[in-house]
Amino acid sequence: MYDIRWQRIWFVIVTLIGVLTIPLFLIFRGHTEDLRLSIFDNPCFLYRFCHLYCPGCGGTRSVRFLIEGQLADSIRSNPMPVCGILIFIKIWAVLLYNCTAGFKRGKMIAPLSVPEIWMIFAVVIAYGVVRDVLLVAFHIDYLGDLVSFW
Repeated sequence: MYDIRWQRIWFVIVTLIGVLTIPLFLIFRGHTEDLRLSIFDNPCFLYRFCHLYCPGCGGTRSVRFLIEGQLADSIRSNPMPVCGILIFIKIWAVLLYNCTAGFKRGKMIAPLSVPEIWMIFAVVIAYGVVRDVLLVAFHIDYLGDLVSFW
């Protein structure tokens, strides 16, 4: 069903991405105030015009806390980067299995199934909606940027 050659190529690519990311975390550790994705204060359309958070709002803050080793603050800011790391580890483990035991047994599996992809999409959208409902209806704002507006 799957070609082992492509599985091995993807395994090498995913492994290189993971291995090369670790030095970046170590380089930026202690210099997280330099992390900016844009020259604007906040380029998000929903934040600027609707005064709501999109599912990605707080992502830079979350990565900054993650680099500094503050896991609880990272998840509070935006859990998507932490979830992304877990998904990355799952993909890497499946590719490792496919390149070793899966190929020998003839049972290779897909790194992410279609239901898993839809579930990830649904969780991201639900997270964005729930965070905005908490902000507007109950004035609960974990980022603390928009609570004064609402």
